Amino acid sequence: MTVLGMLAVGGMEAQNESGSNTATSGSIPTSALRAEGNYWTLDQAAESYAGGTGTEADPYQIATPEQFIKLCLDTNQKGTAGRPIYYEGIYFKQTADLDFSEAYTNYLRVGVGGDFAGTYDGGNFALKGLRYYANASENIPSMISFSPFFHIDGATIKNVIIEDLSVDFTYSNIMGSALTSGMLVDYAYNSTIENCKVSGNISANLSGYCGLYIGGISSVANNTTINNCHATGSINAKMTITEALDDSDIYSSVGGITSEAIGPTTIHNCTTSVDIYNETHGNTTNNFYTRVAGMSTWNMNNLHIINCSNTGNLKASGNNSVAEKNLVEVGGLIAFYGGDIIENSWVACEMETTANGADFYYNPLVYTQGNSYGLVECVYDRELLQHDYSTDVSSRTTEYMQSKEFVMQLNSQLQEGWLPWQYVEGSYPVLGEASTEDPTASESISKNEISFRTVPGAVVITAPEATQFAAYTFTGATQATQLIPAGTTTVNLPAGLYILKIGEETHKVNVK
Repeated sequence: MTVLGMLAVGGMEAQNESGSNTATSGSIPTSALRAEGNYWTLDQAAESYAGGTGTEADPYQIATPEQFIKLCLDTNQKGTAGRPIYYEGIYFKQTADLDFSEAYTNYLRVGVGGDFAGTYDGGNFALKGLRYYANASENIPSMISFSPFFHIDGATIKNVIIEDLSVDFTYSNIMGSALTSGMLVDYAYNSTIENCKVSGNISANLSGYCGLYIGGISSVANNTTINNCHATGSINAKMTITEALDDSDIYSSVGGITSEAIGPTTIHNCTTSVDIYNETHGNTTNNFYTRVAGMSTWNMNNLHIINCSNTGNLKASGNNSVAEKNLVEVGGLIAFYGGDIIENSWVACEMETTANGADFYYNPLVYTQGNSYGLVECVYDRELLQHDYSTDVSSRTTEYMQSKEFVMQLNSQLQEGWLPWQYVEGSYPVLGEASTEDPTASESISKNEISFRTVPGAVVITAPEATQFAAYTFTGATQATQLIPAGTTTVNLPAGLYILKIGEETHKVNVK
């Protein structure tokens, strides 16, 4: 398989000559951040992190955009054969929201590169306003990516919030390159991605001889677990093949969680509401594959999708009247199935396929080409679809899927590690959020207008100003302590009984 069929295995050349793994204290002033042309670059990296020694008990602290760029700098080594492993067994902790909205990042992107093998804990703070822009007519000689984390191997990425990511890419005359990106990670191998939330809007327009692989969380998940992650926003992709370098198959794949899954991979407790439109054009005889799916478009083997949902609308269009094979495939969960297992998951979205000279297929749950598949307790809202699915045993009405009965049905299937679904009047179920009808789920601290509520595995605190927070077990052990910034903050806690101290107030809570 040529570059058009390959998975993303390389990065854009970075701008520094060395790949130091050292960390000291201090930072570049924020006033010095913008580069010429209003772009963030690796040259703006801080000289050191905010503190820490890199151990699990004392992680390196990242509190400013330039300190995050330092991590990007240290993991982007120019001219190295292969991809070196960076920061294996090293821990990083984000301690504040990082606002990147002052400037754009170009295709020599600010992103954690190499093979990052450490642990990055976002602390439930946001990477805000990442804006990637490019309009280039020259040939791009390598893979193109906008992911904040490019290539991870044996890593853990957790508690990261990507907020208001914006991508506007136009590349023409691409000859043998590919766009491979996720809103969080590009290529994830042997890794864990958990408790992350992403939101963004992506527009990508490619022409020449190219490939395209975009996912809400990652481009590719290989032997990786994605747990309790949530993606919202939109992805609009257009790929036009103007000439062929060889006779290889051409792929354009966009998934709400990942574009492609390889090896034993699990997507667990995840939701997506990413609206996707994937459009391809061509005038070559290469085989064309245009794929869109709520979870993953293509799976090599042994993918498990467990306790998940998709509410993002899906649309795909393929136009190539001279290709011998021109397939457009859309699936509410999976577009091309490899005999895997999907449990306790559901879909409520509009779906559409159009084609010129193509065979097009879509299925409310899983599109399959003759492979057997294991759907266990999976359903979809038939009233949102163009065709009549009233006789399908997996189809349900909108009224049912927005009912307490449906929530009870979902929760009756829960196993260890599966988050519960909550009823929301007049809407589809919400995963892992406290019900508005549960009077014990939220308490108000009227003295200083701070409020909090428990959700599975965490406490969510809303404060009008920065407030000190601590959580203690009933034996007196300190479970968590931190300064809560103004706004809403989620603090992850293991299930159990706690005494919370928020400001000057104390409360007893039960985290499930």
